Amino acid sequence: TPPPAAASPEPAPAVEPPTDEPPPEETVEPAERVEPVAPAPAATPEPAPGSETVTLASFSAVWPAVVSRVRSDFGARRHAFVKVAEPRSVDGPVVVLTMPAHQHFHLEQLNADDQLRAALESIASELLGSGVTLQFRSADDSAPATPTEPERVPDPAELDAGPSTPEDPTAMIIDMLGGKVVEE
Repeated sequence: TPPPAAASPEPAPAVEPPTDEPPPEETVEPAERVEPVAPAPAATPEPAPGSETVTLASFSAVWPAVVSRVRSDFGARRHAFVKVAEPRSVDGPVVVLTMPAHQHFHLEQLNADDQLRAALESIASELLGSGVTLQFRSADDSAPATPTEPERVPDPAELDAGPSTPEDPTAMIIDMLGGKVVEE
């Protein structure tokens, strides 16, 4: 194979000597005249101050601050009930918080404590800049939990007096289990 041809060097561009004359002015053609256009009106009106739309993300962002205020303002007992609640959904101003399924007592306490609920709603509304209403539910239930009625204690006059003669406990067990006594 023949040896590669040597590349010939390119000539350097010519440099003009400096002159005292200013450089020639460039002429610019005027562009076509464009009329300013007013911005189009917004499709949805901006919400008034204090009525911003609450989203699950915006509520979830402020929830830790709400929980920490409960600890400082209401104490450890109420904080223990609130700290396990998790934001689940938002429907307009109603925020649904769920409690773990195994913590029915916490759920009952939160639903029965109107003072705490009002304070939580006030703190959340303050942080969000919009009013909210809170609902507490069990994570395994989609319906709101209602506080259970306390079990009614029977009136002593309504109680049966019981057997007139005491029974032998051993005889009762033998009768219930259908066994027999084996003596050694």
